[in-house]
Amino acid sequence: MSKKPFRMFSRFIMTYVAVILLLILCLLPVYRIGLNNLKEKEIANIASKLETGINGFERTFIDLTRVLVYLNDDLNYKYLVSQTDKFQPGECLRVCEVQKTFARLMQPIYLANNSFVVFHNSHVVFDMNRIYFDENLFYGTFLKYETEDFDELDGFREHFNQSVNPSALVLLYNRVKADEFITLHIAVNQKSSLYTLIDKESLLQLFFQSDMIKMGYFIIMDADNQTVFEYNPKGYAIRNNGSDLELLDREIGLLGLKLVAGVPKAIYEPALQKSIAIILTSTLVAIFLSMLLSFAFAYRNSAPIVNLVKEIHSFGIGNDGSSEKERRNELEYLHQSFTLLNHNQTRYQQDMESYKSKMKNRLFEDLLKGTIMYDEKKFSECDLRFYPMSCLLLFSAIGDTREEEDVCQRKSSHKRLPLKEIRSFLPEDCVIYEIDNRYIAAIIPYGEIPFENYPSIEIQMKMILHTVQKQADSMLVGLAVSKEFQDPNQLFEIYHHAKNILEKVTQESPVVFLNVEQSCEANRKITPAILGQVYDLLLAGKEKEVDSIFSEIFLPGSLLSSGFKQSFYSVRGVIIQAVYKLSLESEIKIADFEENKTHYELLHDMLICCQTICRRVNGYKRSHNDNLREKLLHFINTHHQDQQLCISILAEKFEINEKYVSQFIKEQTGKTYSEYLESVRLEHALVLLKNSRFSITQIAMEVGFTSQNTFYKAFRRVYHVSPSSWRRAYLAG
Repeated sequence: MSKKPFRMFSRFIMTYVAVILLLILCLLPVYRIGLNNLKEKEIANIASKLETGINGFERTFIDLTRVLVYLNDDLNYKYLVSQTDKFQPGECLRVCEVQKTFARLMQPIYLANNSFVVFHNSHVVFDMNRIYFDENLFYGTFLKYETEDFDELDGFREHFNQSVNPSALVLLYNRVKADEFITLHIAVNQKSSLYTLIDKESLLQLFFQSDMIKMGYFIIMDADNQTVFEYNPKGYAIRNNGSDLELLDREIGLLGLKLVAGVPKAIYEPALQKSIAIILTSTLVAIFLSMLLSFAFAYRNSAPIVNLVKEIHSFGIGNDGSSEKERRNELEYLHQSFTLLNHNQTRYQQDMESYKSKMKNRLFEDLLKGTIMYDEKKFSECDLRFYPMSCLLLFSAIGDTREEEDVCQRKSSHKRLPLKEIRSFLPEDCVIYEIDNRYIAAIIPYGEIPFENYPSIEIQMKMILHTVQKQADSMLVGLAVSKEFQDPNQLFEIYHHAKNILEKVTQESPVVFLNVEQSCEANRKITPAILGQVYDLLLAGKEKEVDSIFSEIFLPGSLLSSGFKQSFYSVRGVIIQAVYKLSLESEIKIADFEENKTHYELLHDMLICCQTICRRVNGYKRSHNDNLREKLLHFINTHHQDQQLCISILAEKFEINEKYVSQFIKEQTGKTYSEYLESVRLEHALVLLKNSRFSITQIAMEVGFTSQNTFYKAFRRVYHVSPSSWRRAYLAG
């Protein structure tokens, strides 16, 4: 393993960062499009205000026209228009009525504050507030153009013969300072006209916001491209759409005018800058959060891989001498390691299959020889299963067709029975095993052989033997077939009985059918497995189990059999081993075989001896348990404040198994370890609540709880009240 750390975390980080950068690059065009859209939106907003101003300007002209048309329908106005000389004093009332009507009509019109009507023939002028019977007095006193001299009325009319007249400096109503005005001229007939003077500031406010136009320029031109109004404080080149200005052209169609506005970028750039700032801030925050998430995800995704690599390396799986550069690539390292693991697993499976096959054969052989007892779980792990009703087929080499060889030579022949051919004639679910060169045993389900028809079965078995005989070279083969049996432990007797019978068969009668009852003696054979079971039960103190196995070994008929003495001494030897193992030879008298006693009395003495051993073992257990209980519970009560106290510490302290500690505490206290430890801590907590001024948190830590919350929940669950409430109740009374 390289001393340098694995680079999986860095690889994840670089991948995530690359993805983030790629997304940022992909978003750049979107960002620029968004900015352009924002810019166009702001310009469109300004253009909208400009269109609103144009509409307002045209609407003002229309409203003024309507006023003059309305006046033209007025009788007094018609009378005054018809006069060619100066008004007589009696006609002043008519003039006043027309002036009032004019003032009323002009009042709601925007931009019409400075408006007046001129009667060209009678030289009368009136505005919304005054009447002037001398036009020369009005033009020289109340309305004076600083750049023009209008001593004669005809000259004034000739100069202002357009609908919109160019802007000029005007001194209006004897003001000290002249202001710049444009003049709207409306004439319904040739004898009278309506003039409206609109000042520069009102005009600019009409089309633009004050702070907007101050930074650009604004020009109104007529159809001949002559300037009617111009505002350009910065001196910008007209119609130059440069880097600092955005050019807007509009038509005032009703008046035949053109409007040109140079909008400075400084007007809409603040909004753009604000939007850009928001976008950049959001982008930076997103990048920052993305990087944090990248680190988190990189760690989360790489940590299991790195830990897996370390774990694999700790087992020495990937230490194949690869270079440091190769081992820096964790995925490649894992690939190689898992490839090796797969190879090892395959080899392991092959070894296991081989081992299982050997174990299967070994178990079958031991069962036949009686060295073990049948255990369904153990046998099934090796795929060795027996049906409830089965029978034994035992094939045996019984001789040789070559007459020159003697019997001993034939029996010692190294030739093997044809296992493959025998297996081909038997059911697939049978258990078959080659014991040695001379014997092949097979267990088949009982249903495969109808024993009620022995002649038919004998013919079938002879046919099988005949076919097998052809494959056995010069070897003569015999077959023993047992009747059905239920207990696989009976195979010991059946197998040995079959072997004995096959030793006596002849070539003329090679097939023998066995009876299970005939194959078994009155008493059950004492196998090493049974003796080992008796020994284990005595050491465990299992008195009932010992009585049960004695009843199986010594059946009622066995007390009269000739083999009782042999069985007796076999079991007695096991009892002697148990007595010496437990060091009870000075306390227990071992029963011996006495000729003057009946077999029943001898069996009774042996059972008494076994019961005494079991009771001594159980008494020792109880004494040991009492001592262990006292020491174990005392240790818990004196070390309850240790928050790290656990079963593993107790097991190590008293040198016993963790599982046994858990079971022992449960048996002795009726509580699990956790429940008992909690009850001890709560009892000590009650003492502290009564006799100390410690806080609830201090008491929780003092008695061994990891937190106040854990202590609170445990206390409330047991005593159905909070610790503080319990303390208050105790102190109160």
